[in-house]
Parts: sequence; structure tokens; C-alpha cells
Amino acid sequence: MTLYALVDEDIQIARHRSKGTLAVFVNLDRLKEHAWRYQASDKTYKVAELEIEQIYELEEKE
Repeated sequence: MTLYALVDEDIQIARHRSKGTLAVFVNLDRLKEHAWRYQASDKTYKVAELEIEQIYELEEKE
């Protein structure tokens, strides 16, 4: 599965201006459609493609 993220020059994923959610999307069209909600005026953003390589089980606390 491929995910797409809006990242700044430090490769930090952008956050929604009011909600704080990360700018990660399952398709590129949705990212392009909603990117304006995540961009801060003082930063430059790029689109990063994220590949899921491994999945780990969560361990329950005892």
C-alpha cells in the first residue's frame, strides 16, 4: 500500500491548521484537493510517497 504525505523542508509531515491531524492520504488526488488546509504560509511543502514495508504487532501493557 502506498500513502502520500505533505512534507516540509525538514521532512516533517504537515499538520492541519486547526485540527492538528497529519497530512497523510491514501491517494494523490485527495492530497492535492486538500493540501491548502495543511500549508503554513512561511513554509515550502512537497509531496512524499510512503511505502509500508513492515507491520508490527502492538504489545499489550500488563
